[in-house]
Amino acid sequence: MVIMAPALRQFLDQDLEWLALRIDAGTVSIRAMKPHG
Repeated sequence: MVIMAPALRQFLDQDLEWLALRIDAGTVSIRAMKPHG
């Protein structure tokens, strides 16, 4: 498991980065749909 840790961490980091980008895009979409005010 110690040998797999670096690869697993890199995979999780990429997954979290992708998830963060999706959340940012979703937030922007929600803001765009809401009327400004």
